[in-house]
Amino acid sequence: MSRPVRFFIPAIFVSFTLAATGCKTVYSDMYSPRRNHFIPKKEKPKAAPEIPVLETTPTTTPAPDLGLPPAAPTSAPAPVAPADAAPMIPGL
Repeated sequence: MSRPVRFFIPAIFVSFTLAATGCKTVYSDMYSPRRNHFIPKKEKPKAAPEIPVLETTPTTTPAPDLGLPPAAPTSAPAPVAPADAAPMIPGL
């Protein structure tokens, strides 16, 4: 790169950033310390739609059998390894 290009590229970049930050935004008047005349619209209360109540007759048919096995009994204690048994991981 030649020496003038090394000066002009940063100068163009700086001038562009300064020009872009000087522009107004959509929110500049809203958040400025000056008084604005913005009055938000009041929301109208919406009436909830009425849900029709359907009368149902209770069903007396039993639930279908799913074929699941019965639960295992929990009265038996869990198996415990004897105290003098060798450890499962060698070196412990």
